Amino acid sequence: METVTDDISGINKLLQDIKNPIEKIEALLHYSEKIRSVNIVQSLIFSEQAVNLAETNDYKKGLARAHWNHGIASRLLAKYDDAVADFDKALELYVSLEDIVGQSKLLNSKGNIYLSLSDYEKALDYLKKSLEILNGTDEHIQIAVVHSNMGLAYQETGDYPQALEHYQRGMEIYSEHSDKIPYTLYNNIGIVYQSISDHATALEYFFRSLDACEEDGNDVNKAFTLGNIAITYGNLEEYENSIKYFRESLAMIRNLNYTQAETNGLNNLADAYKKSGAYDKALNYLKQAIKISESIGDHSQKAFSLNLIGEVYSLMGELNHAKKYFEESLELATTISDIPSQITTHLHLGKLYKANGIYDSALNSFKNARQLAEDKKAVKELIEIHKGLSETYSLMNMHEIALEHFKLHHTYEKELFDSNVDKRLKTIFMQNQIKTRDKEYQLALKEKELYKLKNVELVSLNERLHTLNSEIKEFLGIAVHDLKNPLSGIKAFSNKIHTRFEKYSPDDIKMMAFEMEKASIKMFELIANLLDVNAIETGNRHYKFNMIDLNDVVFAVVEDYMEKAKAKNINISFNSRPDSNVYVDLHSIKQIVDNLISNAVKFSSLGSNVEISIEANPENVEMHVRDEGPGLTENDMTKVFHKFTRMSAKPTGGEISTGLGLYIAKKLTDANNGRVVCKNLQPKGADFTLVLPAYDSLKIPVEETTTDNP
Repeated sequence: METVTDDISGINKLLQDIKNPIEKIEALLHYSEKIRSVNIVQSLIFSEQAVNLAETNDYKKGLARAHWNHGIASRLLAKYDDAVADFDKALELYVSLEDIVGQSKLLNSKGNIYLSLSDYEKALDYLKKSLEILNGTDEHIQIAVVHSNMGLAYQETGDYPQALEHYQRGMEIYSEHSDKIPYTLYNNIGIVYQSISDHATALEYFFRSLDACEEDGNDVNKAFTLGNIAITYGNLEEYENSIKYFRESLAMIRNLNYTQAETNGLNNLADAYKKSGAYDKALNYLKQAIKISESIGDHSQKAFSLNLIGEVYSLMGELNHAKKYFEESLELATTISDIPSQITTHLHLGKLYKANGIYDSALNSFKNARQLAEDKKAVKELIEIHKGLSETYSLMNMHEIALEHFKLHHTYEKELFDSNVDKRLKTIFMQNQIKTRDKEYQLALKEKELYKLKNVELVSLNERLHTLNSEIKEFLGIAVHDLKNPLSGIKAFSNKIHTRFEKYSPDDIKMMAFEMEKASIKMFELIANLLDVNAIETGNRHYKFNMIDLNDVVFAVVEDYMEKAKAKNINISFNSRPDSNVYVDLHSIKQIVDNLISNAVKFSSLGSNVEISIEANPENVEMHVRDEGPGLTENDMTKVFHKFTRMSAKPTGGEISTGLGLYIAKKLTDANNGRVVCKNLQPKGADFTLVLPAYDSLKIPVEETTTDNP
């Protein structure tokens, strides 16, 4: 594939043939912008030539744009001081030219510099000024761009609800003016959901971004989007898919001769191989990345590659090699003031020295990491740093100092946990608000057509909107009610340990930790159920169908519940049946079986029985879960598989009941072409039956036994 970078000499020849200086400046700026995405260095050269020529010819408009282009290229090459100087000169020129849009764009670009420098307060200050200048203008595209960048700034600070608010505003602006939504906006929204571990929603937006890139024929952006998809699969520990998308992204980048991005692609692919345990392949790609980084002077990527090599050698047990690469990475990161890399490398070195018994050096590395992390308020890293300090001091028999760092470790851990729960809930709420607003917006666009609808159809639309609003209110009620008690418990116990640690025996602390763990599990279960419902209803749940033996799944889940049942003196029995093969998504079926057995144990009386059995015929395979609980009332039977349903019976061991488990089971069963039914038993109890088509009845050819249906 021929790219712009293949014909730099041709562009230079064309430029030499232009005699009019103003035309030549415009041509230089055109090519500077055109090749920026694939050859930043050459873009910098063209913009520098434009600066010199515009100064000579006193062409202010061209000079302002030339400084702006030069600044953008400098920022992309991490030459931030040069970029700021260029932007300031361009801004001054646009002010003298009374060019409002130019001023706004320059303030936006300055905001982007501080985004690159992780100074989000300054970034937001410039972006807000950029937005203020645009108020009252019809520059809707630029307004949408600034909103998107503000979303990115809030995203980097971890304020995901604010980030989504600005991203959504950007999307609305594009939609209102019938403009195409750019791939970057979809990508950034995907990264927000990736950050809160809602990987299904993240993939939805990344694949939307991919569609937008393919529609535009933009291979550069497509390569970046493929990389984000790969990262998400890596977070899901689906390394085969992660490596597949990273390889596809890297091949596209190489085909474009985009050397600047190639090092990043090689590092990402190496990291995926590292996580999958293929260390030799990881080292091979990292060494390729270093060669390219050195050839183009990209010190930041080189430091990252060196650090990854150190990690790989650590995992291989070759600690001397690991130390050598960590030290080289640290030296380079310090030279270019790459603070995040310095923190990570100091932390790795501290762990390495501790493992080798070199405690003084370990303490020194951990302390260096701590100082940098505290300046950056890097809570996640501070958790690891104080854990390392506590363990090192303990190994040195300095138990009093070890205890101080142990307390700090748990303080930061609690802070991060509370923050993550808060962010996730706010983000889920914001997502529901956005969905509601989207629905209302779509209805508003069709207002002119609504009068044509029959009264019945109008009533139906209103009922759906009321239902959505009711569900949001119910969700908030459940979230506040069901999270308040476990959070209060965690807070109370952690405060006791934090403020009066020395007054408690090890057994007391174990008991409190156990109670905190139980409370955390309750909260996790609620949040996981809410996210599952969201993924299912938005069509973002992914299904991978294979032939499985239902016996194996049920046996594994029964084993998991033996201890919980034993605690309530409940006897669980399982009668299997040979050759109970079905064609389903394994993850879904595990979740369905887990929900049905969990439900039986949760509502069964102490000392009762739960009987699980599998039956089969040529058409279907059935799993029965029979309990000796109170059964279901007539009212219960009408809504047993509905969302947010609370049954008349209460859990017999104080377990949490979100009213979502059976709803999720029903939806997942439908997606697997099955059905789930419930009936009361005599004299008491209930029978929940999962019915799935028998594998042999489907007559699936061998080559089709693995599919992926998103």
